[in-house]
Amino acid sequence: MMARQAERYDHVYITLKLQEGSTWNWVKAHNWSETGFNFFFNGRLAKGEQFTFKKALHQFPGTLVWKCDVPTREQLYHMAINSLLTRRFKERISAQGFDKDFIDLLRSEAVGDKLDYARKFLGFNISKTMLDDEITHHKWDEVSRYGVQMQDENWGKVVKAALGYSAGLLELDQIQQSQFVHLSKL
Repeated sequence: MMARQAERYDHVYITLKLQEGSTWNWVKAHNWSETGFNFFFNGRLAKGEQFTFKKALHQFPGTLVWKCDVPTREQLYHMAINSLLTRRFKERISAQGFDKDFIDLLRSEAVGDKLDYARKFLGFNISKTMLDDEITHHKWDEVSRYGVQMQDENWGKVVKAALGYSAGLLELDQIQQSQFVHLSKL
């Protein structure tokens, strides 16, 4: 297995198709780089297997190098909260434009802050029932997370394109990180 030496990106995900037998399934590549990515999938795939992935006209092989079974209940609730907030955020974008603070909130691990924000600024309370419904709707409690190793020039083209399309968000992330580092030195 290759070492994780390449910088990984998670400011956006990359939508891909995964070929499982004769069926193509949609997956979202997270924590991606030129050497690989990880994704959630509700099928049972075997570590060490090679699969074909596709983005637009580009196809590329990838090898599953690790697997993490069904997420914990806490992780599932975190995913559901982000999903509910994102849905409300889409309504805000059309009405108010881009909100960097909201993006930062989605990326944080602070569940309490997210629940407070939903109540104070978006006008809704997120209940346990809402979270359970969201988890059931997306079938997140049936998924596993997989890590893929890539060694294909077509995957490299997809990564380069994603970095180009998302340069603005990446720049915001870098500014935020540099400000945090600067503040921590004070």
